[in-house]
Amino acid sequence: MLCALATGAAADPAPAPVPAPLAVYGQLPYMDHVALSPDGTRFAFATTTAKEESAIIVSAVSDLHQVAAVSAGDQKVRDISWADDDNLLIKASSTALLADAQFEGRQEFFQQYVFTVSNGKIRDLMNISFEQSEGGQVFGYVEGETRVRRVGDRTMAYLIGESVAPAVSLGESRWVLPTLLRTPLGASSGTVVDRGDVGSSKWLLGVDGAIVATETHSELDGAWSINLGGLGKQRAVLSGKSKLAYPWIEGIAPDGNGIWIDSTVDGHLVWQSVSLAGGTQVSPVPDSAQYTGVVLDRLSDRIIGASIGVDFPRYQFFDPKISKAWQSVYEAVADMHPELVSMSDDQLKLIVRLQTPGAGLRYVHVSLDPVKVVAIGTVYRGLKNIAEVRRIDYPAGDGLMIPGYLTLPPGREAKNLPLVVLPHGGPEERDSAEFDWLPQALAAQGYAVMQPNFRGSSVSAEFTAAGYGEWGRKMQTDLSDGVRFLSGKGLVDSKRVCIVGASYGGYAALAGASMEPTVYRCAVAIAGISDLQRFLKHVMSETDVHKGSGQRYLQRFFGVSGPGDPALGELSPLTHVAAITAPLLLIHGRDDTVVPFEQSKLMADALTRAHKNVQMVELKKEDHWLSRSATRLQALEALVAFLQANNPS
Repeated sequence: MLCALATGAAADPAPAPVPAPLAVYGQLPYMDHVALSPDGTRFAFATTTAKEESAIIVSAVSDLHQVAAVSAGDQKVRDISWADDDNLLIKASSTALLADAQFEGRQEFFQQYVFTVSNGKIRDLMNISFEQSEGGQVFGYVEGETRVRRVGDRTMAYLIGESVAPAVSLGESRWVLPTLLRTPLGASSGTVVDRGDVGSSKWLLGVDGAIVATETHSELDGAWSINLGGLGKQRAVLSGKSKLAYPWIEGIAPDGNGIWIDSTVDGHLVWQSVSLAGGTQVSPVPDSAQYTGVVLDRLSDRIIGASIGVDFPRYQFFDPKISKAWQSVYEAVADMHPELVSMSDDQLKLIVRLQTPGAGLRYVHVSLDPVKVVAIGTVYRGLKNIAEVRRIDYPAGDGLMIPGYLTLPPGREAKNLPLVVLPHGGPEERDSAEFDWLPQALAAQGYAVMQPNFRGSSVSAEFTAAGYGEWGRKMQTDLSDGVRFLSGKGLVDSKRVCIVGASYGGYAALAGASMEPTVYRCAVAIAGISDLQRFLKHVMSETDVHKGSGQRYLQRFFGVSGPGDPALGELSPLTHVAAITAPLLLIHGRDDTVVPFEQSKLMADALTRAHKNVQMVELKKEDHWLSRSATRLQALEALVAFLQANNPS
């Protein structure tokens, strides 16, 4: 449970000498989840105390003095936002076994707290009773984003939770439904507003909290529906059936007359507007080809801008005044790659993150009218220099162009460098040129670091689809094709290449060592998957009561028909232990609820029996995402020591 801390002056920490030690990169950020108050006069951020506990600091923008602080203890802070100028929303999670939840085994559960700055009181917004017209247990955790609305003179919180469908069961299982909940801040009770389908649901809320549009997708039969209007007045405007790909509502149109949806059409992401007037008027969103996401007004779900960046964040705002002011700020600091972090309700005051030469990563407070920039703090203690990140594009074996990034070690000529291949997780994610603590830490140790966006990455809908059925196949050779490209350019030494990855990237590291053993001199798998059949069965039993999207998602990338498909064995590194010649390091958190710890333990045991060179590091109380400073640093130190021993920089 959160508890109040004494307040005091908030001092910016003194920078450490350059080059920075591993502890600078391995620690959690000094300032994280930075959020600006609605009136733009205060900001809050998460930090980690000397006792390795999470804390949230509230500071004044004007003179940076600390206004208040609250401790999250052993919980992990996942998000901070403001409900109003006096109430701070803090989302935190912990790994636990909840007897009344629908999951079996330990899971990562999220709590939503509200901290009132003026009186220092903290409350769990789910630790109340929720009134409802029908029975059905509401679980004590949240899923998804918490939103707020001003209704009369009260601030209302709208939470997404889960509840048991009233008086309905599915075999021996209970139907658990996404549930929209509402509670006034400070109240001892709330209301169940609406329930979704067995699967996923999303609600768009107007400025008064009324439902403007809903979307549901059923795990049972794949049926999806987009509906306009509030409770009792809903009308379906779009519907269909699809097990995986379907349109998704993103927000209320900038003019308030419709809603925007995005969907994949012929391999491309397409943005459309659905009119809120009668009928089913659907039209393309003009000039939206570059949109990768939207920026929403927090009090209305109205779209006020779009993200358009690829290598670094870029934004397009639809209010001409805001757009002009932001453009002037962007032009002034474009070389520092500004990232919009938070904004006031009038959209004229912003928190922006900059990559500043000689000062590392810094947060600044930006006023747009008139333009004024004030530094408010550093992201990492002691980090001054940021290694150069180059965009690379290279052809895969079949000619597909693979985009990626190469981080270069400072102070060294880009010639015949030792290389670390660092594939991302997901696999449907992507890397960018933005600061990333792990490749920066490795570059500081003298390594070039390649981050390829292999096919299957979320570069585009078409590029993602190119990875279907290519897990362990072309998704894997895309990595070694990058090694050959860089060595052909003389940038790296092909005889000094190691592969490192986490989650899917951990699988790729194991597969690289077992399926392409001549390419890599060593391999490090963090939370890697070694046995695909066992992992698929885990996903089916732990998270897919209805054998739904998780199973289908994996099978589509695996290119298999089900858990009995023999191809799973062929693609599993555990099956190819005998082919491994390179030293391996396995790192895994005991509290990992995404990739079970047994995936690394099975691999370590098999390698030991085969008399292979293997080390395993167990991270106690660590989850899938390396969320704690102590264990993140433990993993980084073990990783660097292993690389220096087996592929010296």
